[in-house]
Amino acid sequence: TMFHNGYYHVFYQLHPFGDTHGPMYWGHTRSKDLAHWEHLPIGLCPSHDRGETDCYSGCAWKTEDGTPILIYTKVDKSTKPHPDFEQWAAVPQDEDLIHWEKYANNPIMEKQPEFGASWRDPFVFEENGRTFAVVGACEVGTPLYEATNADLTQWQYLDLMCDISTECPNFFKINEKYILLSSPYRPVEYHIGDFDANAPSFTIQNEGVLDQGEVNEKGRMKNGFYASNICFNERRQCILFGWVRGWEAGRGWNGCLALPRMLTVDPQNRPRQIPIPALRELRDQHTHIAATEITNTHVLSDIQSDTFEMLAVIEPGTATQYGLSIRCDQAGASGIDITYDGQNLTVANVSFPFAFDPGEPALFLHLFHDKSVLEVFANGGRAVSTQVVMPTLENQNIAVLSNGGTAHLKSADIWTLKSIW
Repeated sequence: TMFHNGYYHVFYQLHPFGDTHGPMYWGHTRSKDLAHWEHLPIGLCPSHDRGETDCYSGCAWKTEDGTPILIYTKVDKSTKPHPDFEQWAAVPQDEDLIHWEKYANNPIMEKQPEFGASWRDPFVFEENGRTFAVVGACEVGTPLYEATNADLTQWQYLDLMCDISTECPNFFKINEKYILLSSPYRPVEYHIGDFDANAPSFTIQNEGVLDQGEVNEKGRMKNGFYASNICFNERRQCILFGWVRGWEAGRGWNGCLALPRMLTVDPQNRPRQIPIPALRELRDQHTHIAATEITNTHVLSDIQSDTFEMLAVIEPGTATQYGLSIRCDQAGASGIDITYDGQNLTVANVSFPFAFDPGEPALFLHLFHDKSVLEVFANGGRAVSTQVVMPTLENQNIAVLSNGGTAHLKSADIWTLKSIW
């Protein structure tokens, strides 16, 4: 991802010929406001004449003179017994970043023998005027490299920054704290702490799950937000992107981009994610629900939609469990539930620990639902869960739930959504 000449450019892993895993290309889209988007031609294709079968993940950055550059993992799957991984660079041939040319002297980094079979997904960052990169999927930890020229086409290996080894690492600074986001074949995890470039070392002070998703019986990611990436806008605000995965094969696609989010770190060194304000431009028909006492199931009248944004504030009252049900039938049944019991927040198929902060009076839910994707942000984005959901098509009602007592719906606002295209 990159902000360049007034556009946010997002590159993503793409198999152009099917909805299952296959040869990886880089798809390309851009937006001026992060709410409305435009498809662009494929950014990177495998160079078969140079032994490249796949273009795996990486990042977009700018060289010392402001020239955009893509740094990514070149893969040759013809080698046995393991694919061959190298880190390559490509530079644009036009101001719109449509056409890219791969660096003639690729690869740009040297793999260390101790890294194991895999070595991929480079991510670039700066610290005190120096340019570094971390690389993922190494079996021994997170290796750190430093650029040795202004064009970012020559790098030297420094050392392992920490012992975390996962896919698609992102390492960057917010509010003087460094964040390492990693995709450990489970839901994305965060590690927040201090970085010493001279050691080099990353000292972790807080860690957890960034976005709660569903795992399979082997503990592997099944459904949710994965393979994150970030960029900073012109105001140096951090924008978080991610891949939503979880569809069954045979639908013509197997992923989409999550809604862009503003990522910050609170005083307790916890990440907070909120939908970017520009998404308000997609709001269409608005319905406001005034304060209402809720016992059992209360279906909101005259509201039916499969594509909407919702803000709801619910106080617990005497209820032991309370929340929302979306895409339910007219009786409030057979829906997708978002509930809280004072200890765990449950979103569709995923339940996880969640507690109010001192003085926090209510459950604040901000959610987006787009036919088969649900993104839920609780209490200022302190807890987030993204999932693929497959509701019954004709069920388009919304209900407020209360079990074991009476809850108090302080307010709810619902907007249908316009297209991003």
